[in-house]
Amino acid sequence: MEFMVELDGVTKRFGSFAALSDFSLRVKPGEFLTLLGPSGCGKTTALRLIAGFENPDAGRVRLAGADVTALPPYQRDMNQVFQSYALFPHLSVEENIAFGLKVRKVPRAELRERVGAVIGMVALNGLESRMPHQLSGGEKQRVALARAVVCRPKVLLLDEPIAALDAKLRQAMQLELKRLQRQLGITFFFVTHDQHEALTISDRVAVMNAGRIEQLGTPVEVYQRPLTRFVADFMGQVNVFEFSNVSDGGETKRLKLQRGGAELVVPRSAIGARVGQGMVTLRPENVRLLTSAAAEWQNVFPGVVRERIFQGAFDRLSVALDNGLELTVAIRPSEDNGSVANIGEKVWCELAAESLVVIAGT
Repeated sequence: MEFMVELDGVTKRFGSFAALSDFSLRVKPGEFLTLLGPSGCGKTTALRLIAGFENPDAGRVRLAGADVTALPPYQRDMNQVFQSYALFPHLSVEENIAFGLKVRKVPRAELRERVGAVIGMVALNGLESRMPHQLSGGEKQRVALARAVVCRPKVLLLDEPIAALDAKLRQAMQLELKRLQRQLGITFFFVTHDQHEALTISDRVAVMNAGRIEQLGTPVEVYQRPLTRFVADFMGQVNVFEFSNVSDGGETKRLKLQRGGAELVVPRSAIGARVGQGMVTLRPENVRLLTSAAAEWQNVFPGVVRERIFQGAFDRLSVALDNGLELTVAIRPSEDNGSVANIGEKVWCELAAESLVVIAGT
């Protein structure tokens, strides 16, 4: 079996609005795949099509190689975890987790063994007899996860399941989800609009926009090597420079920027032979600040620090370059010990060639 979940040329319309159009995606067995995108991009529609809560207007849905397009949700070997938890308020923690096994008429001894095992996995020991109203948000989420995985589905669908938690608990649950997925080996299909969350927990991320996938790749690929302007912007703050001319420099290419009259040097491999215009992107953390620079250094531009904002692990700087460009820079406070890069100070910004990403024809 090559793929656990397949969406093949799926189209789904709601009236005149096409939520998905000729949409295709393949998820490997045991993979943690995340659909990431803004509200209305179609990610939840894709999940509901896999679950069987919506029927496609065109295309096929396959599970473990079998066509399940026409099957109702209860005949598909998968479970879903919702943002609202959807726990039974009249059942205890143990009873909530055991519910699916009872419906399937699993023998009592096996039921107890499986429920006990999953309670240990999600750290609910000692809470078995509590009712949902006696639990914290994180504990409720653990019960919902345990109830979903105890039935050992082929696929677990998660629709923004930790979005309602506070920031610290949400970060802890992200790691818990990843640990649980690795331990169980179940295919996780996760939906979120949170970029940090997607980068933290996923094996691969599908960045969606307007009902289509803009880029599918590892967290490192979609963050550091975006293929489109939308992906570059959506995955976090980014510097963007448009260029309108390319000249050959042997092992490098020289890009003439539309603003500021500056040139950027990029490796020859970073740009196609026929590309004549487009844009260059660079993450703020990939800009290096220098206290001085030699005139012959490449991709080094002088400027003045206009703003410096503390953001915990990083300070975010706004630098007005002498050529008229604005640059966002992220540095660790410990890197300069407070001695350089203060507001009003002169700095030199090195735009590392290996970190520049060229997006052609935009």
